[in-house]
Amino acid sequence: MKQKTQLKKDLANVKETFPKLVFKETRKQDFLIGDIDISDTDGNYFATYKVKIIVPVKYPHGVPKLIEISKLIPRDDDRHIDKNGICCVNMEHELILLARRKLLLFDFIKDQVYPYLANQQFFDKNKKFAGDEYPHFFEGIIKFYSEKLDLTNHTLSIKFLEAILNNQIPSRNDVCLCGEKSSNGKYLKIKNCHQDTVDFLKSVGQEQLKKDLKGFKQKKLNDHD
Repeated sequence: MKQKTQLKKDLANVKETFPKLVFKETRKQDFLIGDIDISDTDGNYFATYKVKIIVPVKYPHGVPKLIEISKLIPRDDDRHIDKNGICCVNMEHELILLARRKLLLFDFIKDQVYPYLANQQFFDKNKKFAGDEYPHFFEGIIKFYSEKLDLTNHTLSIKFLEAILNNQIPSRNDVCLCGEKSSNGKYLKIKNCHQDTVDFLKSVGQEQLKKDLKGFKQKKLNDHD
């Protein structure tokens, strides 16, 4: 009941800002379908994308899925869209973290979908995306681990992932798994080193961490071939 009340309020907000999106409730899955108009900050119209947004079963603690069905975006990895029109609006890890806290449909559309579509327009005009972007596939995850989590090599990433999955993370006052030392030569405690990294990874969920671990092990194996 609480979930349906939250969804009803959320859909009202969606309808107010994105009036061309229609909610469909089916036995298999609920979704939003319709048009999203893209314009600049001055209100100058650019384009209209027809989309389908899948409502996650675990709403609001699941990640919605965006499908671009107007086919205005070329089905190309460089455009962050697959051959079926499923769009990669952000790093999956970032979305999972947002969903674990609470990811409303309105926020997903406003903060993820609209910027993604607007950036597609930018690409059409400038042959590049605005701002930085992650590489495709697992290369993007490697960059995320390095830049956001300070896990700068495959061995270190594997070490942290295995420790978390096996529930073997040291306590806050124990030596960090990375083995780094301070300027005085003493090993750093995890609370002064990779505590934020551990907290983030623990919040992502074991299913994603197992995928990441498999990916890093395969990359490490390939690098030694």
